[in-house]
Amino acid sequence: MPLLDGLDEVDPQDRPACVAAINKYRQEHGLLPIVVCCRTGDYNEMAVKLVLGDAVLLEALSSEQIDTYLERQGEAAASLRAALQRDQGLAEMVATPLMLSVIIQAYTGLSLDDVLAASTLERRSRNHTAF
Repeated sequence: MPLLDGLDEVDPQDRPACVAAINKYRQEHGLLPIVVCCRTGDYNEMAVKLVLGDAVLLEALSSEQIDTYLERQGEAAASLRAALQRDQGLAEMVATPLMLSVIIQAYTGLSLDDVLAASTLERRSRNHTAF
């Protein structure tokens, strides 16, 4: 299934043509399933919409959901769990299921000091683009 991420990152003036091209492709290929990711606010502002059978809205994970999930990961994620309780910027970064998954892969098994050493959001973002 094709995954097109970042429709909201397309220049706003080019989004209608992009959506039209996606819709045309789907029409020409039997309305095949496709995943298109876009921030809700940006999508709602668009005049041209995707022809969809279904849509899924991902909401931010609550801090309780994140903490419960990390607690279930056991000792390997204990440092990450502690870091998220100390560092609000890091906690905000993992508010989506994708980023939580990525950060678990990046930081599981590291010490608290190692997790906190990546002290800026910019540095953390650079580190995660390698995945």
